Amino acid sequence: MITRCSGRSKILPEREIVGVLRDAAAAHEFAPSSEKDALHGAVAALINGILAGGNSVRHR
Repeated sequence: MITRCSGRSKILPEREIVGVLRDAAAAHEFAPSSEKDALHGAVAALINGILAGGNSVRHR
């Protein structure tokens, strides 16, 4: 994740990115029941797959 501040790029540390992804997955997993339950489940599964190492861009 890259942010811009005063014209300079700043890259978030991996631990912060992982935290953001975990929060996003939890938000989708525990979203209030609605007609979009399947979409929330799919998004949560995708994010959790990335966290589990399914994304070859992430280095350990």
